[in-house]
Amino acid sequence: MPPPDVPAHPDSTPAVSAPGDAPGTEFVIRQDVRLVRADVQVTEKDRVVRGLSASDFALLDDGIPTPITGFGEESDPVDLMMLLDVSGSMTSYLYEVSRAAGAALEQLTPDDRVGVMVFSKQGKLLNALTKNRPDVLTTLRSLTRLPGMAAGTGINASIMDAIAAFKEDAAAGNYDPRHRRAILILTDNWGLNYKLPDRVVLRSLHEENISLHAIVVGRVQKPKGKWAEENDDLAEELDFSPANVFRLAEDTGGDIFTNLSKDGGLAEILGRIRTRYSLYFKPPAGVASGSYRKIQVTLAGTAAREHRKAVVRARAGYFTK
Repeated sequence: MPPPDVPAHPDSTPAVSAPGDAPGTEFVIRQDVRLVRADVQVTEKDRVVRGLSASDFALLDDGIPTPITGFGEESDPVDLMMLLDVSGSMTSYLYEVSRAAGAALEQLTPDDRVGVMVFSKQGKLLNALTKNRPDVLTTLRSLTRLPGMAAGTGINASIMDAIAAFKEDAAAGNYDPRHRRAILILTDNWGLNYKLPDRVVLRSLHEENISLHAIVVGRVQKPKGKWAEENDDLAEELDFSPANVFRLAEDTGGDIFTNLSKDGGLAEILGRIRTRYSLYFKPPAGVASGSYRKIQVTLAGTAAREHRKAVVRARAGYFTK
């Protein structure tokens, strides 16, 4: 089932047409049909499951079984923004990224676009999304020679900067909505977010249909205690919240890697990010614009029986348009 034609917004499709009944004529009936896209990865024993079809998936939209009306495989191009933490504790990992850059970029197709941002307290765009691999490679190989940036590690602020770069790219007319959108952040997950709770970042990621993938290195820190419960109210009350890229990745259907060497290096990580299925479905009629709806994607039928221990990653929900 080929993916539908889609317009500028990542979660909508244009009017569709149907042949008319008048003999000898083709009369166009236009309908305002909006389709939502969910990019899905299936892994089993940490290996990507390929070769699935639309009938191998089941989708619930706010608990309601929903038909999959369009389907694409890993051939769909990817727009990937690499967001790299350049705070002092990250130097050795930047060397590793720099060394692995050439082999990693070979995992991408000629239609994929890559951008590079670095961040400490805020993000700085080094390469806008581009198909020009030599430019990106030059940037990645020069990471360790970058001039110092302001002290601090603003992870959520930098992710919002990356989202802004995607929006600017679309506003300039460069975005092809058939492309999947992803952010790959390299960080040690140390830092505090100021007046920017995860809830705000997640809404922006879901509105733009961007999956966040994280390489978390060093002394891996996942919030515990009160913060482990996704306590956005507490974050807003105190103005501060600890970094939690784990939550952001899980909620947008992204991968989490904690060991660059063990996880197959940067090349393997980029290969996994671009190996996804695209599922399109129609939201229910009459739902108010701006409503958040939860979705759940699972394997179905023979695929569910053959891959009993598979892990299915997909965005947790979407905002209606």
